[in-house]
Amino acid sequence: FQRAMKCMHHMYFLADRILHLGFRQEDVEGEGEEYVVLLKELKTAVVAPVGDWFQIVGHTDEYEKKSYQRWDLFDRIVSVDGKSLNDIKEWQAMLTEQESRLKEVKCIRYPFGRVNSTEADERGWVFLERFITAVKVAMLDEL
Repeated sequence: FQRAMKCMHHMYFLADRILHLGFRQEDVEGEGEEYVVLLKELKTAVVAPVGDWFQIVGHTDEYEKKSYQRWDLFDRIVSVDGKSLNDIKEWQAMLTEQESRLKEVKCIRYPFGRVNSTEADERGWVFLERFITAVKVAMLDEL
C-alpha cells in the first residue's frame, strides 16, 4: 500500500484517462473475528495507534511466522486481560514486564486494516482526486 501511495501522484498527472468508480463494501472472510492470544506471542508485533484504536502495523526484525500464529498485520488490539488499552507506552511497558507476558490479549481480525465505512461521495479525498483530474484536463493544449 505504501508503495502505491508513493507513486499515486504520477497516476493523476501521467495517465491518459482516469475513471472514478464508487464501490460497494463487501464482507471479507474472517473480518471481525475475535480471538485471544498471550501477550508473549505478540512480542514481535509492532503495534501503533490508528485513530481511536490500536492496530498491528508491522513486525520486528526477529519476526518469524509460526504455524500456530493467530495474529496478523492490521489486526486490532482490543484489550489486555479484559482492560482496554489506552496508551501505546502502556503496551510497550507490558511487553518488557516478565509477569505480563502471560496476559491474554483480545484481538479482532482486520485483513485489510480498519474499514472505512464512509460512502465514496462523502470522502474528501475522492473530491480532491476528481479536482486534480479536472485541473489536468484544463492544462491540456488539445484533446
